[in-house]
Amino acid sequence: MNDYYYDNSPAPVVPSSTSFTVSYNQLKAVLLVVVILLPLTPIVFFRGLMGDVYASGQKNFVTMSVFMLVLMTLMFLIIFLNSVGKRVIVQGSTITIRRWFIFSETITISEVIKCDVITNLVMYSKYGARRYNKLILYYGGNNLSMTDDVYDNWQLLVDYMTYNGKNVNIDGTSKTMRFFEGLFKK
Repeated sequence: MNDYYYDNSPAPVVPSSTSFTVSYNQLKAVLLVVVILLPLTPIVFFRGLMGDVYASGQKNFVTMSVFMLVLMTLMFLIIFLNSVGKRVIVQGSTITIRRWFIFSETITISEVIKCDVITNLVMYSKYGARRYNKLILYYGGNNLSMTDDVYDNWQLLVDYMTYNGKNVNIDGTSKTMRFFEGLFKK
């Protein structure tokens, strides 16, 4: 079956001394850093030109341009901190959840309420379709969401939650796709 689909087969035997980390893919993290720095390049390279335009009386144009570039950089930085700063560390029955690189909380597997595994999700764009699966971990009053296409060791966390009886598998196939699949199966 396709790598993007979870096959619903029984989870492998996961020993209680399991130790692994689910973290953001390093290559994608580097690309995200490049995207963060990209809006700042016009400010650096066209500093002299912007100074001349500012001195010529176009103060509002330069101010608004710089403001928009800095705002874009801050938005990308928040996305970076929220996604790359998210990490799940499993050591036996202890799960440490880290957010924004600095906030951390440690729970046990018994504190996990459930773990939704949504499979067969598709995001369409003009460049094609992106197929992925999503995991939503519910614990206490919080939840944590991760997708398999950007987080390494995602499948290990799914297997670990399946082994501990916390998984709830949900088919995320759209109603339209289910309709067409039903037509062709007949």
